[in-house]
Amino acid sequence: MISIFEFKQFNKLDQTNAELDNFIQLLIDIAVDNAINYLNYDFRKKDYVEVYDGDNSDRLILNNYPVNSVLSIGKYDNLTGNFQTLVQGVDYSRLIIKDKTMVILEGGLFEAGNQNYQISYNAGYDDIELPKDIKLGLLELASLYFNESSQGQGMLFVIQKNRPQMGMTENFDKNAEQRIFEIRFQKYRRYNV
Repeated sequence: MISIFEFKQFNKLDQTNAELDNFIQLLIDIAVDNAINYLNYDFRKKDYVEVYDGDNSDRLILNNYPVNSVLSIGKYDNLTGNFQTLVQGVDYSRLIIKDKTMVILEGGLFEAGNQNYQISYNAGYDDIELPKDIKLGLLELASLYFNESSQGQGMLFVIQKNRPQMGMTENFDKNAEQRIFEIRFQKYRRYNV
């Protein structure tokens, strides 16, 4: 999602010094994991196979987004105990992805039932598609973690920084992480999970 190069550039660190690269990658991974936890879904691009309840409507809202493609939709067959394919591959004459969050089955309904539809789809952002505010938020989170570590050269979001050698102390903003989440990620957050 963000590279070590981008992290070093953002923090004005020496690109040629690889001494901290493993540590920086760990902090980037932690930032991504914490963003996923805050958002309540994994925004990284990958394939999913999930089971949904039909509700006699022509649409299902999927768990992960943005939806990039639907690979197949299967309906549970009580006789065989398997999912029978309704839509597969590029059969989009009956399938529409709307607002990158749901599928609509034109000319048909997702019949009511418990876990009676299996949808295989691809959702999420790759490095190129990642919205700029999410990317900036990841950089800010990883930088915050770096600067709060023993490796950091200063503090991000410092309220007041004085000189300790002169008997003065530093006051840190303990709400910095939450503020990054609210400013950069909130509009992408999934609620009612």
